[in-house]
Amino acid sequence: MFRPLNFLILSIVLALNPASAASEEVDLELVLAMDASGSISEQDYILQLEGTASAFLHEEIRAAIRSGPLGKIAVNIMLWSDAAFPKVSTGWVVLDDDFSIIAFANTIRGFQLGKDGKVLIGGGGTGIGSGIKEALRLIENNRYDGLRKTIDESGDGIVTEFEFSPRAE
Repeated sequence: MFRPLNFLILSIVLALNPASAASEEVDLELVLAMDASGSISEQDYILQLEGTASAFLHEEIRAAIRSGPLGKIAVNIMLWSDAAFPKVSTGWVVLDDDFSIIAFANTIRGFQLGKDGKVLIGGGGTGIGSGIKEALRLIENNRYDGLRKTIDESGDGIVTEFEFSPRAE
């Protein structure tokens, strides 16, 4: 038998429980974590964007994106340097057809470039640990439920900062 009080209590519990929030299933949650530290020149940064955009436009990649059981992926490009610099990302984008893939490739081409084509980010040391930490946070705190979760990190230098944490005894 339907009881309005039970329904109200259940509604409140579901609203207060973040784990109960509806998540969209995707074949893959992908963070492309790109080095934006001081060792990356403007030319290298633009080359990195162009290469990534071109990869998404390649027919084999577009077919692979649609080939999973759900036919879609969620992707986020995130720029990292050392821990003192903010991380910048495109935000999560679902790719499930040619239109969404082409639109995302166009977003990549202009990501963090000013109207004059100058790079709007960069600097700091090569803090790969802070980049990976942010990529993990992006995966843990999104609204997607991927069959696979992947971080693809790219960088051009050796680590210039070390992050220490106390050992548990």
